[in-house]
Amino acid sequence: MRHRGPKKPAPLATKPFALAKGPESKQHSTAPMWSVGQKLELEVEQLTPEGRGLARDDYGRPVFIEGALPGEQVRAQMTSVHAKYSEAIVDELRSISPERIEPRCQHYSRCGGCATQHISAGQAVSMKQPALAEQLKRMGNVVPKQWLPTLHREPWHYRRTAHLALRWQDESHELALGFRERGGQGVVDVQECPVLETRLEALISPLRELLKRYPEQKDLGHVELEAGDNGIAIKLRLVKDANEDWLASAIDWAHERDVQLWLQMSADGAAKCVTDAPKEGGLVYTLPHQNVRFVFTPDDFIQVNAGMNEAMVDLAMELLAPKAGERVLDLFAGLGNFSLAAARAGAQVVAVEGTRSMVDRGNDNAREQGFEAVEFCKADLSQDFSHHAWARQGFDKVILDPPRAGALHTIAHIAALKPKRIVYISCNPATLARDAAALAKAGYHLLKAGAMDMFPQTAHLEAIAVFEPAPKARAQAGKRGIWR
Repeated sequence: MRHRGPKKPAPLATKPFALAKGPESKQHSTAPMWSVGQKLELEVEQLTPEGRGLARDDYGRPVFIEGALPGEQVRAQMTSVHAKYSEAIVDELRSISPERIEPRCQHYSRCGGCATQHISAGQAVSMKQPALAEQLKRMGNVVPKQWLPTLHREPWHYRRTAHLALRWQDESHELALGFRERGGQGVVDVQECPVLETRLEALISPLRELLKRYPEQKDLGHVELEAGDNGIAIKLRLVKDANEDWLASAIDWAHERDVQLWLQMSADGAAKCVTDAPKEGGLVYTLPHQNVRFVFTPDDFIQVNAGMNEAMVDLAMELLAPKAGERVLDLFAGLGNFSLAAARAGAQVVAVEGTRSMVDRGNDNAREQGFEAVEFCKADLSQDFSHHAWARQGFDKVILDPPRAGALHTIAHIAALKPKRIVYISCNPATLARDAAALAKAGYHLLKAGAMDMFPQTAHLEAIAVFEPAPKARAQAGKRGIWR
């Protein structure tokens, strides 16, 4: 489930949340409009999928309150007012929910990275499945035959990648290094980040001091941090060629900390490692239960949460159940996060990915580990791919891990392959619901589904779903010998 774009996931939008109707005795159309900044006394009814408290004003209109929890009475300050709903923040808590906890990070009130640090870990996890169920039912009119338990792991120090913003502040004449502020475009200059892997968090302060020594700080773009099992890489984006004197000192700085330093001189250019090349050719991560490893660079996509990625691949393999001799198609394969695990089980795998460098690295990783039955192919899966030779081959099972836009363009082609099982990993329940409806029309029903807490301390929701031919379609296909 890739976030092609910002490394920090955006919360789910408010509008997809289905609201129960408010009091019928008062008409919204005749109710007065509130103004931005106005404060109301409200009682919070429930938690929305994006982690905000839902209350209703005196006229039955919903008010989405950031930082509020069910059962709390709050004084809320309006931040945005619309004809049918309003948005607000907590100005004062009149009563406190037992599920409320003290946020762990000192920057939580301003930083836009986390949205649910004030919610207990149990409550944060428990809200994921109802949010997924609501999306599947309302947007796709599908309900799984069986719900899988919400997959979750350690909620702190889990991020092995991070995108840090840099901004020169004219008023203070200081360089800010951190994350975008909540509800704004400013940058919160962070001193800590307890969701970052500890090795990355420890680099924040020394990295800030290094960047402050850059002669033209306005030429600094952004910073990306990546942690592998074998080390750390820092990728610095510059809008101009690097200052040579500073670069020499930065290389020494990186060597002292045993960190790889990568520079990217243009928005669409590949990053270049300017420190000693790693022995493995890049960073490495492993999936110990599947006995596979991956070499990657800061330009490659990997899952942010290492612990959850291991659990997700284990679960995906359990659900896909690849067997020796079966043919498996892995769409949006990336480096082969699922492909190599399926091959380890004995399946013949075709892994399809749209980025040439990742296709090449995927093939290299497969060959280095002796997986002769894995083939990585390049294709734009947002377009018709039926003309490719691999697309005309037979497949027993399909696994796909599309970006947030989903995989609607692929559904007809997948259904035409007549696989006996489809495992769909999703980073956007809305597009999963849409695609599930398309699969239902193609003769597949939603057998199992479950939420995954890939980004703890946020309201972001990921999911895994299993589709199989509907009983009627299976019976008809069985007579024709399509499904084994």
